[in-house]
Amino acid sequence: MPPLFRPGDRVKTRRPLRAVPAGATGTIILVFLSARDVYLVRFDDYPGARIVRGGDLAPALPPTAGLRAA
Repeated sequence: MPPLFRPGDRVKTRRPLRAVPAGATGTIILVFLSARDVYLVRFDDYPGARIVRGGDLAPALPPTAGLRAA
């Protein structure tokens, strides 16, 4: 099964992860191919990068993706 995310994908947390609150956005830096569904993520406004399971992440929609044309 291919990974859910690729390097460069924008993601957000589904639940709090230690010092990172739920809903925090970040960027996938690395996909660990030796471990299923595990990623290195650099979160906005939080120093460093964290190893996160895919189940704790969701795609982060671009700001304009949630808007509808009138």
